[in-house]
Amino acid sequence: MAFFDSLLNLVTISFKSLGNFAKINPCTVFFDEPEVPEELRQGE
Repeated sequence: MAFFDSLLNLVTISFKSLGNFAKINPCTVFFDEPEVPEELRQGE
């Protein structure tokens, strides 16, 4: 039982660090684009 408990703790810590990393850097390359790509504009 202690093995599963430590395994669950490890998974929880890794997901917490992933969440913190996502909070620090929310801007990806896609959202850094200054204008809407032409393909999306043509669809309107």
